[in-house]
Amino acid sequence: QRIFLARPRAKGCKASSRLCYNILKNRRAFKKGGRFMYQSKMASPAMDRLFDAFLTLRDREELYRFFEDVATIGEAQALAQRFQVAEMLDHGDRYTDISEQTGASTATISRVNKCLVYGADGYKTALARLKEQKEGTNP
Repeated sequence: QRIFLARPRAKGCKASSRLCYNILKNRRAFKKGGRFMYQSKMASPAMDRLFDAFLTLRDREELYRFFEDVATIGEAQALAQRFQVAEMLDHGDRYTDISEQTGASTATISRVNKCLVYGADGYKTALARLKEQKEGTNP
């Protein structure tokens, strides 16, 4: 597969300038069937299988059951804490307030913030979809 590396505002880039920038910055996207696909640094057949397993789960109860089997309580709580930090950062809360409310260290908060600003947009996608879901159910 051909890797598409575009420069920001390059003539050959037909996608949005933000996508072109992310492609250049991350160098982890390629064009497949006329569509840009993200290529993760952690991609492997085992990770693909794990994510496929996540996608088969139908509701929150099934997710709880799966996480209880696949992760320790501490690992699952650490993931939940990071997501809570991402929500608070997205809301504009200060590091000190976030640390007090979540118990997260400033190093964790800084790491999550770095992912929000420079990451693969995973947090942003999830946060945006949760906002859409909330707005859709509460008009």
